Amino acid sequence: MAGSAGDRSGEAVGVGNQDGCRASGIFHSHRHAESDQQPLLQLEFEAFLSREQALGRTDLVFPLLYIGVPALENEALWRNDPVLSIIGMRQYVDWRPLRHLDICTTVVREAIERFCDKIVEALREPWVSPEERRQQLELEPQQRVKEQQRAEAARQAEQQQRGAEAAQKAEEERQLAEAARQSE
Repeated sequence: MAGSAGDRSGEAVGVGNQDGCRASGIFHSHRHAESDQQPLLQLEFEAFLSREQALGRTDLVFPLLYIGVPALENEALWRNDPVLSIIGMRQYVDWRPLRHLDICTTVVREAIERFCDKIVEALREPWVSPEERRQQLELEPQQRVKEQQRAEAARQAEQQQRGAEAAQKAEEERQLAEAARQSE
């Protein structure tokens, strides 16, 4: 996992779990989102978003706000920034109130536990390999065609049923009219 800010800032570390999300990773950056290092942060962040997308997921990046980012306070600003827009649209965790607390306090440990629980929950979601996802995407048009054929067959069957009912009603009315003429 990522270490202290001084020795491994912004490092990406691959990790695996036993539930099959073998290609997940942890992106750990102490860079300020509005600093002069923002292009590097953006590049690293986009690499993780690309990996998330390759896995067919949208829940494997966990933004954590540890210092104030004024642009996140203004929607017009964050919507126009490639990195901040992604953070702003996701449910980020705000740890600014915990920043100056001792890590050994109960409130900080509970916050860490909740954050880790979110990560574990996301990693336990079923994972579909890119090959399986490609196969599913290839099958979707075929499945849509089959569904359209079933819907068309059902529509035709319903039309035939209505036609048969109308014909039967017309025959009954004809028979009633014939019976009425014969009784005169």
